[in-house]
Amino acid sequence: MILGGAASAAQPQPVQPAAWCRPDKPARVDVRAGSENIRWDFSKSTDQLKNFDIDTKNPYGNHGHFEVGGLMKGGINMEQTMRFSSLTHQGLRQICVYYDSVSVRFNITPTIYIANKHRPGTCKHNAIKEHEMKHIAVDRKIVNKYAALVGRMIKAEIDRAAVYGPVSIAQANQVQNHMKKTMENILRTASNKMEAERAILQQQVDSREEYDRVSRQCQPQLR
Repeated sequence: MILGGAASAAQPQPVQPAAWCRPDKPARVDVRAGSENIRWDFSKSTDQLKNFDIDTKNPYGNHGHFEVGGLMKGGINMEQTMRFSSLTHQGLRQICVYYDSVSVRFNITPTIYIANKHRPGTCKHNAIKEHEMKHIAVDRKIVNKYAALVGRMIKAEIDRAAVYGPVSIAQANQVQNHMKKTMENILRTASNKMEAERAILQQQVDSREEYDRVSRQCQPQLR
């Protein structure tokens, strides 16, 4: 996702449009969340998995030892596109710019690794798989939440500033760049909040209690 830099001090502001520069239809806002199919990898050893860079921390602390039997890797990709339309009054040499459409896509790209020592069909393999699926469930829940939030934020901004202008035709690019950065800032703000919340929720999945539960799940039961 490529986001714009800081805006200049003097920015074009939306005003009550003149009669000639009112769009005949509202902007189309389309925000969706989705997920790629889960990619499974059972080829890595526990030593290889131990060297993966992951977002959550060891719940046993820096000196706690545990075997990395599996992990989930994958980020949340966000893509934003927008189209602009304009109305021009050639006699006044003025232009009005408005959003034609704004689209955002949230997409999860998950890969689950399970150590090759835990063969498919074994109790340990299934226990690790069940745990790693909890991480994917967190990501799916959070992208749905923030896709809805971003949709509301974008619609609120368009309601606040449906049309920019009329301004001089020479200012058209400046106005459009400002409108683009406004939408990018909305996505950036939501993205920062989403990543912070995601880190907390994913760490809750990797709790000591959960690790102990998975470890006990395949131990022989004493009679």
